[in-house]
Amino acid sequence: MNTKYIISVLLCVIFLLLLYTIILYNLYKTDASVERIYKRMLYSDVKKYFKPGDLLFFSFINADIKTRSWINSRFPHIGMIVRYNDELFVIELVGDDNIRPRDTEIHKNAIITPLFDRISNYAGSVYYASLKSKLSAKNEKILEEYVINRKMYNYATKPQVLCGLFTYSKKLYKKNRYCTEFIAEILDAIDISSKPVNSSKISLTNEIFNLTDGSIYTKPVHILCDKLMIKKISDGDYITYC
Repeated sequence: MNTKYIISVLLCVIFLLLLYTIILYNLYKTDASVERIYKRMLYSDVKKYFKPGDLLFFSFINADIKTRSWINSRFPHIGMIVRYNDELFVIELVGDDNIRPRDTEIHKNAIITPLFDRISNYAGSVYYASLKSKLSAKNEKILEEYVINRKMYNYATKPQVLCGLFTYSKKLYKKNRYCTEFIAEILDAIDISSKPVNSSKISLTNEIFNLTDGSIYTKPVHILCDKLMIKKISDGDYITYC
C-alpha cells in the first residue's frame, strides 16, 4: 500500500479524533451559566415587567448538538420581546421548528409568536432577562421595523453555521442568520450593545448572556407556567409542554 496514502488516512483519523475530543470538551465543560441558581417566578407575577427589548433564553436538552456543544450548553436558543399591534410578542429566528403543540407548520425564518403562547408551549425552560431602561421611541420604532421585515431573514444553512464556528468568523451571509446572530444584530441596531455582533460566532451567545451581568439587563429569572402549580390544575385542564 502506498505510504503517502497510509499517512493521509492516519492524519484524517487523528484530525477526526481531535475534532471529536474538542466537541466533547465543549459539550461537557463547566459553564458559569450552569452553576447559577436562578430565581423562579410565575408567569402571572412577572408578566407586568415584560417590555420591548427584553430577552428570553430557552433551554431544551434535545437542542441540536452543534448548538449545545459549540455555542452555549445551557441556552441553545434566544428570542426578544417586541410590541406589535399593541400586543407583546417574541421575535426569534428558527429553523425546522414547530412552535405550538400539534403544529403542522415548519418554521424556517424569523417569526413572531404571542408572548404567553411561546412561553407556555415551549418544551423546555424559559428564562427572562429584563432590560433595565425602556427603549427610546426611536429604538422601539427600529425594533418594530424588524418585526415588519422579519420574513427577509432565513435560518443559516448548516455549512454556514459550522464554517463560522470552526473559523471563528464574524461573516454574515446576506440575510441568513442563526438565532443569536439575529438577536445580536437587533441589539446593535437599537443601541443596546454592539459587543455581541462584533464577536466571533462561537462566543456570540455568551456575549449576549453577559449583558445580563452588567448595567443593561437584570439577571435572568426562570419563568414557571401557573398551570404547573398542582393546586391550580382542575379536571379536564389541558396542560401544554412548558
